[in-house]
Amino acid sequence: MRGCGRGEWGVQGQGRLGKSHFMAVLYALLSGTPAARARTGFDPVLTKRE
Repeated sequence: MRGCGRGEWGVQGQGRLGKSHFMAVLYALLSGTPAARARTGFDPVLTKRE
């Protein structure tokens, strides 16, 4: 991820590197989707940010 200016951020990458999958998971986590929050692999990141 990198800053695009004026508080905007974007995911950069070439070809089929999973950018849309990353954005879907990020959206699910940020919107509090229970299935995403139930994944224990995200716990270290989520506890730092909450």
